[in-house]
Amino acid sequence: MTNTKEDKLTMYYTVQEVCNKNNTIWNVLPAFVTSFAAYETNISKIETTLGIQNKQITGVSKDKEKLRDEMIDKTFLVSGAKVSYASTINDQTLLTKAKIRKSDAKNLRDTIQLEQAKSMHKLADDLGTLLADYGITTTVLEDLLSKIEGYAEVIVAPRIAITTKKGATENIANLFLNTLEILNNRMDTLMEQFKENEPTFYNLYFHARNIIDTGRHTSLTAKTINATENKEV
Repeated sequence: MTNTKEDKLTMYYTVQEVCNKNNTIWNVLPAFVTSFAAYETNISKIETTLGIQNKQITGVSKDKEKLRDEMIDKTFLVSGAKVSYASTINDQTLLTKAKIRKSDAKNLRDTIQLEQAKSMHKLADDLGTLLADYGITTTVLEDLLSKIEGYAEVIVAPRIAITTKKGATENIANLFLNTLEILNNRMDTLMEQFKENEPTFYNLYFHARNIIDTGRHTSLTAKTINATENKEV
């Protein structure tokens, strides 16, 4: 989140606090009650979306290598059984399809490793009970499928995280604009109802509406911007 948005969010929180502390004053005005409820809902949405936006993208999961090796080991186990079976029945076509080299598999790209494991699983599954005497049971094939699915999840996770973070960034901008619109066009305008009879609340509210610019100046004195007029004060 940019410094500007951090300063604006601080202003949102300050207004929220002022209103909550003086709710006995404004809760007699239904339009303000409705507007403030929408305002607080937006703040909650901003907080949730910031959590998504700020989530660290560390690339491929630290478990990726472990999951890959487990998948390759199980794939190689199934492949070996099929090679033995194909040699026993002298099926050269099956032998060619079933034979893989573990060293080659580990040097393949992620998606190719995954497709190779899927292919080995399907081939063994198609042979069914014919591989039972070679140690390939339903349990073994289910274990291989589980490892394939686990590896598939971990190799797409970084891309999903990037896409999710991008969407959150776009949503944050819209939420900030919408929240400011609620303040400018709904709550600020209704505050005039309290100017004469509740001047303390009125003044506290508009003081809270000032945005303290803390991120773009090196001086010890922060710059204050009037949020409703966008002027320094």
